[in-house]
Amino acid sequence: MLSTMRAQPFVWEVAVRREVLDDAVTALQAITIRDVAQKARTTRVIGRDNRTYKLRISIGRPNKTGRALVTVRLSGGGLWKPRLTERFELACAGVS
Repeated sequence: MLSTMRAQPFVWEVAVRREVLDDAVTALQAITIRDVAQKARTTRVIGRDNRTYKLRISIGRPNKTGRALVTVRLSGGGLWKPRLTERFELACAGVS
């Protein structure tokens, strides 16, 4: 019984961290690569659990197809929390 009670907060914490990362990725996918490039930095965000997380956004060089790899990393939120990473491609059309 006690082991079940300990497992639930961990699952809840992972879900909150995943929500923070998913929200950031969704917001970045909705804007142009030029706007993403302006946001390429490290910022602090607050999750639903009122903890502060560090969100790092980086952009790779465009490949031959004209698409750039965007990497979003989430860390923080307490001790011993592994970093979550999400990668996606954005079209670079019209970028000089």
